[in-house]
Amino acid sequence: VVLLKFYIVYLMLRSIFSYDISISSSAHLGFLRERTMAEGGINPIIFHTGSASSFLSSSFGLPNGNPEKLISGLVGDKGESKDKRKIRVPALHNQNHNHDGSNQSIKDEKSSPHSNQRGNEVHPEFLLNTGNSNSSSDGDQPLRVLHLVTALAEYNSGRRSTITGQDRLREVMIPILVDSVSSMISPPCNYEVDVYLVLGWKLKPERRRLIEDALPEGVGLEIWDDATPLGYDANESVTIQHVTRGLARQHRFVIKDKINHYDFFSVFEDDMRNTGGHISHFLEVTAELNRLKDAAPDTLPPEPRGDDLNENFYGPLSKLQLGRMIPGFIRVEVLLDESKYPSQKNLDPIPVDLEFDIKDEDGTIKKQQRTFDPIPCCGVSNVKGLPEHPARDQIMLWETSVFGANVRQLPTTNITSKSGMLDWVLLQTGPKTFHMSAEQFVGGYWAGRDGAYGNAPKLGEAHPRYIAQQGGWMATHEQLIDMHRNQCTQGFFPPFDKPAFNEDGLFFENVEFWSGAFQIFVGFGKGCNMQRVISMHPDHFSKHFLYHTANNKQASGQIKNERKVKAENFFGQVNSVVKAAKRKIDENKGE
Repeated sequence: VVLLKFYIVYLMLRSIFSYDISISSSAHLGFLRERTMAEGGINPIIFHTGSASSFLSSSFGLPNGNPEKLISGLVGDKGESKDKRKIRVPALHNQNHNHDGSNQSIKDEKSSPHSNQRGNEVHPEFLLNTGNSNSSSDGDQPLRVLHLVTALAEYNSGRRSTITGQDRLREVMIPILVDSVSSMISPPCNYEVDVYLVLGWKLKPERRRLIEDALPEGVGLEIWDDATPLGYDANESVTIQHVTRGLARQHRFVIKDKINHYDFFSVFEDDMRNTGGHISHFLEVTAELNRLKDAAPDTLPPEPRGDDLNENFYGPLSKLQLGRMIPGFIRVEVLLDESKYPSQKNLDPIPVDLEFDIKDEDGTIKKQQRTFDPIPCCGVSNVKGLPEHPARDQIMLWETSVFGANVRQLPTTNITSKSGMLDWVLLQTGPKTFHMSAEQFVGGYWAGRDGAYGNAPKLGEAHPRYIAQQGGWMATHEQLIDMHRNQCTQGFFPPFDKPAFNEDGLFFENVEFWSGAFQIFVGFGKGCNMQRVISMHPDHFSKHFLYHTANNKQASGQIKNERKVKAENFFGQVNSVVKAAKRKIDENKGE
């Protein structure tokens, strides 16, 4: 009895003194009612107080209370998810979109893009083809987004072509954070957004105020500083030390605690720009995939696969196959000085073809010349050092090329709302075939299938030169529950236990595994094997690219010039692969 009383007192004192609760807002906390904070260390504990009714409980009938208790019923066990909620799809906005990206801009018409004023009749012109109009005027609750950013250093060290001593917090992180969040809360998106920062250093009060003052009104802020976990960094190590790469793992503890309080999670490194337009596009592609899944048969015969490259790349797909698909993204930079840091000169032996077959509303197919649009990823206003109007031939990617491209024609259905969006898709590399059943495999038409690269073999699914990591990831509440219960072999949420993980996920797993989303779209014994897809429709392709605003990869001596591929060349080359696949379909039908 004495020990029990002592333990109760200990827990009370710990809850009072051991947690640095850190919440703020410019004026209104919005819907951020829950006060949470996680401890650093090998096994951080998520602490939750209060029992305020959450948005999900009021909207979807989920019980109130501690998220840790709720999560046991939703993601604690593997198997079929009981969560039947539907993703709310953003309403369409008929906006004029100039496909020549060289002269596009964001226009502010007497309304600050940093204000969150629902019901305001003034709507700044955003160059988004689609958006979310979930405003209070139509009686629907807006999408609730948790935008989580992880930052290791407050000042740049000079490594990886950064500027030694540069104030990274003030000059890199805050401007992009404000730019991203402002686009989320402004028309046409009108999302409800809270920001959660996971920092690798102790944040001083005056530095915290910089963040508070910069964030738009109505955006909640929560900070976990000095969050780098402690552990044994090598097998032979006998000293506990900071495991800096493990900082990228910490967001999983936060998300597990917050899972029942948000509809959507945006998780990125501190120099990645993820906008409301990207979230809107992610939701639209997800909705199209869900429509295809609803119309698909439960099972199909296994697709052929093997070293002979005779994989199917068209035809029906099962619910199981479509349920493994998720919208994919590629990070890019803006080439600032090609005389100093040139891009690829000798292109791969696949032509750049920018002529596309576009289907009109009456079903007529017309050929149109289209180009890559740099604005969705990289048109940044009011951020010093970043170009507001980048040209389309300035956008560069370095972590994939057409050699790693596989394309597929997805099934058609009469219930799709976005005509042609997913007729043909680029299947991004990652999923490991030997870590999935034959019924889950999705085949594609490889760029070198018919000899474009001579006798060069098709490389492995997770080859690092073609993996195209994203610098972060996005997912809906529903997708995270499904991944944890049905897709990820060892689950998505902590704890990260043996046999798949060692040292609670701190041993061996790198930054890319956690924040680069390798675990989500790569197999291995602890991955989720989600298949990323990119729309090859010219109205949507450019929305799958994310700006790495540090712009330091192009100057890095570690990346050879031939790997710096211009996005427009990549677009045209993958279009050539699609046309080759179409010709193969015609040949097969003529046999």
